[in-house]
Amino acid sequence: MREINIIGATSPLGIDLTRYLIDKGERVRMSYRSEGRVPIYLRECPSVETALLDLNPSTDFAPFLSGTVIWLAHLDQGRFNEREVETNIAVFEQFLNQAKTCEQFRDGRRAERAIDCPDKINVRLVSANKP
Repeated sequence: MREINIIGATSPLGIDLTRYLIDKGERVRMSYRSEGRVPIYLRECPSVETALLDLNPSTDFAPFLSGTVIWLAHLDQGRFNEREVETNIAVFEQFLNQAKTCEQFRDGRRAERAIDCPDKINVRLVSANKP
């Protein structure tokens, strides 16, 4: 059983992916900004851990820096809003910087793993390190 962290797990895609992964026997840590968006059946599932994660410049990503990380999160501040793009990039860069200092990534190797998804979609998950 692998440990898979989903940042932005309460989106429709995140919920479907979580359900798919637990059906395949994986352990999933779901992040949420609003607990009410986490379906009750996932909150009660023994293969799912939920964690509050509000994306902002002071976010501590430490609990999510192990196993595999899938980033689905974005902060929606309006369509075609420059501030939205800047905010999303800044928070993602912060995550990458924290990941670079994490024990899992310190040896400088590029970790890559594929997960087979329904309908022959292949999702490639890559560590935060540059090759």
